[in-house]
Amino acid sequence: MKKGLGFALLFLFLSACQSPPTKVKQEVGGTPVDKSIVYADTRSALAFTTYHPSGAVSLNTDDFIILKNAATQTRVMDPDLNQLVERLARRGISPIKKVKLLSTHKDSEENKKWKWLLAKLDVTNVEFISLDDYIQQNKPLRPQPQPERTDTWPVPNAKTILQNADKCFVNWSDTDCL
Repeated sequence: MKKGLGFALLFLFLSACQSPPTKVKQEVGGTPVDKSIVYADTRSALAFTTYHPSGAVSLNTDDFIILKNAATQTRVMDPDLNQLVERLARRGISPIKKVKLLSTHKDSEENKKWKWLLAKLDVTNVEFISLDDYIQQNKPLRPQPQPERTDTWPVPNAKTILQNADKCFVNWSDTDCL
């Protein structure tokens, strides 16, 4: 009797301790795949990793900003705009694509920063969308592929972009950048 009870307790203990691994939730889109649209999630890296639409790419502002002065914690946009265009192209973004900027709130500051920069880089077909609106518009939900890499393009007005990057990309000013 004791041996049977011991096996039962051991089985119960071993089966109760086996919980499935924690999974990052990834939302999936339900509309047909339109390769001319790139969904770019502008939320933080943690928010993106925790929950993002299937097929969306991350456009985290912090990934495109460098520390200029450690003592004063001054940050600037990476001045190598050709490399910036290369990084956007790897995410499938280009002037011939429609870019839908996703954030928690449709008119978030991050979305505004990215729309400003993309417009300066001749990516003009840009739309804001909240994550909730995306989910509502894409039911039933199903997996979407990552966008394909695009060709790079020449950087227009590099001097103007770099002159205004501090107030329109590193920081945001509704009065100076809209």
